[in-house]
Amino acid sequence: MMVDYFDRSETFEYFDEDFASAISFDQSIDPCTFLIAMIYIDRLKHSKQKSFKDFNPSELYLSALILASKFLEDPGSDEFVWNDEWATSSGFSLGKVNELELKLLTDLDWNILVPENVFADACQAVERWVATDLFQSYGFLTYNEVDILTTGLYSQYMPVLKQFVCYMLVLISTYLSVILCAILSSANAPVHHPHISDIMINISNSTSTDVYIDRSVQLFIKNSPTPIVFDSYLSSLPPLIV
Repeated sequence: MMVDYFDRSETFEYFDEDFASAISFDQSIDPCTFLIAMIYIDRLKHSKQKSFKDFNPSELYLSALILASKFLEDPGSDEFVWNDEWATSSGFSLGKVNELELKLLTDLDWNILVPENVFADACQAVERWVATDLFQSYGFLTYNEVDILTTGLYSQYMPVLKQFVCYMLVLISTYLSVILCAILSSANAPVHHPHISDIMINISNSTSTDVYIDRSVQLFIKNSPTPIVFDSYLSSLPPLIV
């Protein structure tokens, strides 16, 4: 991961992966120390770009590990690593190691405190990097990796999604209100039903041979098509002409 970080920085052409692996193996660098070291390197990159460019990547990585280890462990503890041990692992002289440590401290303005929220953000960034690297390597994601990659998206786009849902609810409510008003208006509109006398007048103006009656629906039908079967033909009934 550190190699990829330096590769993304245009100022560094090459970061010795074997050097980083040897130091991490010899001193048994734990994940917390590695994360703190990354925070120091990134802090230097954003606060003092010139100092970041002047550092050799291997030397910067070593000095960041030294500061991170001393930030987490007190002298005298079993996990504490002395500078002479760092010198042995890196192949540098003890004086060179002391110089690199002091140089990074000065460039950071002795600000090596890492707040809890900064450490948590670094953990999430590392998790996303690992999930992305696994996806690029194997071509699939587990449920845990999907959750890691979508956590940031959820918090980032949730306000926009909530606003979009509110707009959609307003539009749907307005549309339904208009439809409901149209239905109620059509239901309350007066409907003209022809009176039976009007029907009889129309029948009286026609010839009796052209009029049929369907007693099942009690309707008089004029010029009915022949395929329709009616209850009775009008000629068999008394004349309907008034």
